[in-house]
Amino acid sequence: GSMVSTGKGAAGELEGLARIAASGEALGRYLYGVFGNLDAYVGLNKKLSEMSSFLIGLAIDVRRSSLNAVISAAHLDEAGVALGVVASLMRERSDLIADGIRSLSTEIESAAGILRGLAFRTSIARLQTEMTVRFARELLEDNSKGGVSGHDHLGVWSNVHSLCACLQADFDQLAL
Repeated sequence: GSMVSTGKGAAGELEGLARIAASGEALGRYLYGVFGNLDAYVGLNKKLSEMSSFLIGLAIDVRRSSLNAVISAAHLDEAGVALGVVASLMRERSDLIADGIRSLSTEIESAAGILRGLAFRTSIARLQTEMTVRFARELLEDNSKGGVSGHDHLGVWSNVHSLCACLQADFDQLAL
């Protein structure tokens, strides 16, 4: 049978429609919160990406300075041995740090891509939910004004059911 049918005829169908509207409104509020969280995570990822770019630049500057110190130490002969050892160690460490930050940056960008995809799919789900709720509310309002008989509403149930099926598929994909 129909997703909202209660087996009570037009009155049951209207009751089911009211449940769809109420559930859709609750779902819309939930999705609004999910979208807000995703938006915050995207913002955090952007800040992390900017911070990693800054740190990579800093590591490159440290490497450049340490290479200059190694060259200077070589000119000092034996007096520059200790400076050369410290500068070489700084260069090695800065290379390791830069590699780690680059790896982290790649992971941050991957996470940002996933979050953007989730935000897009959540937006679509929010839009579909809002459309379903508005449609259900319009049908209920028409019925309460006596403008359309309950039997005329039955012709739209396949559309409502299809829209609900699309919503369900999106939510399954979002794992909500």
